[in-house]
Amino acid sequence: APGAGKSTFATTVASLVGAVVVPMDGFHLADVELRRRGLFMGFKFDDPGGGLAATQAMLGEGVFAIYANNDPSVLQFLPPLILGDDDYEDLLARTRRALGR
Repeated sequence: APGAGKSTFATTVASLVGAVVVPMDGFHLADVELRRRGLFMGFKFDDPGGGLAATQAMLGEGVFAIYANNDPSVLQFLPPLILGDDDYEDLLARTRRALGR
């Protein structure tokens, strides 16, 4: 829904991994792309197994995010709709640590 903070969250995630914002399409880096549709996001890595490695890193930070079954280079990232400000900051910090950015 408009005003729910999807763009703010996506922009913040993109900035923490050093991506460039591409409105309503995604975010692109040299080695990773953040695809987005609503709150559904997927990090697509150049490495064919990048989504698998990112899944392990995210789980290590206590964040349930899993690689796409149809493309193991993609990490599916679905932040919940009920994220409060403190949760939001915590999730960003965990993602930053997990992805090493």
